[in-house]
Amino acid sequence: MTLYQKLKASGNPQAIAQVIISLLESHSVKETAKILGVTPRWVYKLKEPFRLSNGDISACIKKRRPKFRMPIRTPEHIENLVATLAKKTNLGSKRWALFIKNTSNIQLSPFTIRNIRRRYGIRCQKHITVTDSRRFAADFSAFETLQFWQFDSKNIADQSALPPEAYASIFKNKLPLYQFTAIDIKTRLRFIAYAIPSISKTA
Repeated sequence: MTLYQKLKASGNPQAIAQVIISLLESHSVKETAKILGVTPRWVYKLKEPFRLSNGDISACIKKRRPKFRMPIRTPEHIENLVATLAKKTNLGSKRWALFIKNTSNIQLSPFTIRNIRRRYGIRCQKHITVTDSRRFAADFSAFETLQFWQFDSKNIADQSALPPEAYASIFKNKLPLYQFTAIDIKTRLRFIAYAIPSISKTA
């Protein structure tokens, strides 16, 4: 155990500062650091406040701080709003961020909403479909028509779903290769668009 560790375990907050200041009167910074078992840089950090305070030992005592930086926490009334509505809607964090922005004009990151849900112990309920896949059990009837959309993109020429003749015809006739679908989650109304890859010409 080094001298620094022994002084720290003594319980006297001024013991380390007093010994260092006393040693510096007859030893260099490097020698003092070696005696205590610390780095010279640490001795310099303690010596500077003592010099600036005109010999005040209390200025050398470091105030206790939290080990980890505490982030700015969301106000309590917003957390309560998130927790209350999250239980009713059962939406995921991304959809919930969009929902609260459109309804209450409150902009929150999906990660902030995720952290709030974890603090309150709120989890999205899921149910198993006929195809044995899990999805969120959200009550879509609680939303307005055309309020939330589900977007999907598909590569038509993925060479796996259609016969080879169909793909040959697609490339021969230069048909669109991509399909984009927008689905209203309440009415299941679908809008479908097709696109071809853009080719940029460089000189």
